[in-house]
Amino acid sequence: MTTTSFKDRLAKFNAFWEELETSEELSQVSDKALRKVVRFLPETLACPDITSTRIVYMDKTYSHGKIGKATREIVEPIKTFQSQIGQVEIHYSENGTKCSRTGLDDDGLILKLVTERLGVLSTFIEKDIEIEKLKR
Repeated sequence: MTTTSFKDRLAKFNAFWEELETSEELSQVSDKALRKVVRFLPETLACPDITSTRIVYMDKTYSHGKIGKATREIVEPIKTFQSQIGQVEIHYSENGTKCSRTGLDDDGLILKLVTERLGVLSTFIEKDIEIEKLKR
């Protein structure tokens, strides 16, 4: 289990996300950006040594680490205003027993941040597409 505080892990996540937004890699929620997110996400979680992650987005899957059958998982949907377009999953080997309850709860909050931010970006993309169609 990591000894890094939730505040420090959250700051690390926010700095990573800001860097992605600044580089404009998230402007179209690209494959490259989603691969970066799925690889980076365990670094911000309570027990990175036993954590694997998966993002399912618009029928594409991005994974990092080994996701076995005997794992504990936390899953959160990615939603736009109109529909669910995917999900982000955190999987813990050893059923997450090395991770404290507080750590698992903290990970759930970071997971919600990821899914909400991806949902907002996707909603903007959908609306931009609708605006372009109306202009024609």
